[in-house]
Amino acid sequence: MLKQIIIISTFLSFCFGQVTLSTAEANQYIKKINDLNNEIKELESDRQTLILEGSNLGTTENKADDMVAIIEDLIKSYGTNVDNLAAEIAKTEYRKEQLEDEMEIHQKYRDELDAMRVDWEKKLSELADKHRDVTNFRDEMEVILKSEPTGTLDEEQGE
Repeated sequence: MLKQIIIISTFLSFCFGQVTLSTAEANQYIKKINDLNNEIKELESDRQTLILEGSNLGTTENKADDMVAIIEDLIKSYGTNVDNLAAEIAKTEYRKEQLEDEMEIHQKYRDELDAMRVDWEKKLSELADKHRDVTNFRDEMEVILKSEPTGTLDEEQGE
């Protein structure tokens, strides 16, 4: 629109003889007009871009707010998970202590049983040795009793 006004006013000035321009000056003015028109188009394009991107800025800001909210929710979730894991660790440690105590009780019981078994085997061995001694003594007695000397009196009485 500005271009048209300038062209019309220049044309009218030529028509009424108020302006005298050389061809070089006219070409220079036309070039300036074209440059200004190009600059106007660029500025209009930039304005449109800013309008469009400006609306994107709001969207981007909303997206950023949403991302911050998501990250905060994740942090809370991680905190909850850490708390749950800490509780599970505490339960597991408590259960471990209980099992270790129980294992200690069973170990003492097994050690006592092993000691009793060793003592039992020792006593059984002693008993077996005594039984052998008694059996040997009995066998010796039988041998001695069988080899009892006989006297003449015993023979006379037997007749």
